[in-house]
Amino acid sequence: MKHANINDIPTYLRRFANELGERILDSFPPLQGAQDPTSPLLAKLLRRPYPAQAVAVGGIVKRLAEARSAAVVAECGTGKTLISLASLYVASGGRRFVALAMVPSHLTPKWLREGLTTIAGLRAFVIDGLRNANSTSPNGIHEVRLRGGRIVREGFKTTLSDLRLRKNYPSARARWNALCPQPALFVLSKETGKLSYFWRHAYNVAQSGRCQGSVVNPDTGQLPLPSVRRFWPRALLSADSQGRGQDDHGSLHLAGRVSQGSARGGRISSFP
Repeated sequence: MKHANINDIPTYLRRFANELGERILDSFPPLQGAQDPTSPLLAKLLRRPYPAQAVAVGGIVKRLAEARSAAVVAECGTGKTLISLASLYVASGGRRFVALAMVPSHLTPKWLREGLTTIAGLRAFVIDGLRNANSTSPNGIHEVRLRGGRIVREGFKTTLSDLRLRKNYPSARARWNALCPQPALFVLSKETGKLSYFWRHAYNVAQSGRCQGSVVNPDTGQLPLPSVRRFWPRALLSADSQGRGQDDHGSLHLAGRVSQGSARGGRISSFP
């Protein structure tokens, strides 16, 4: 049917907004509707998500129940970090988990601060560097705490190499469980990860398939970085009540295309 008064796309969208909205909902029904009940675990968070954020959390958790990743796409200031943290907590059933967040460097303190102020009992760690050699800049893995509203390095300190050793324990995982029985969040800046030789062993195609789950150099189309899951030591993967590893369950990716000198998007993998 021809409409003489419709000459551009904005006019068309205004004219048929309701019909287009209904078509979209019919074609892509939401995993979590505004009227669907939200998880009671959200009430245990130190910071309660707003109703719209709680709906997003419910959708992410349902997505993770049937897939290995989920994406949170929203405007700045809508609470994507809170949504991600709440999703980790709900997806783990409120139990202990270990999560690794790979984020732009300027968001590293924000992730640490929000993690500590959102999930009760959480221990937060910043990965300052993956090399063991001494340097003028911080290196290794440092626990952080909130002091006067600021993130300070205080508490447990180790290196990635040491963290992978079992020492006097049956396994490296058992040692980590003894060192940290609480939920844990590790935060790594993208610049730290990209410039480390610890990525070298995994420069080949990621396990999840070419260009899927990996940061791709848009200039070359190659895979300079592996997926976070390939990189992170299996020692940090916790186990369920039967002692089985949860290696392939519960990852949440907030991914963007990243090349050297670019830092758009973030990525977080959880191991409940």
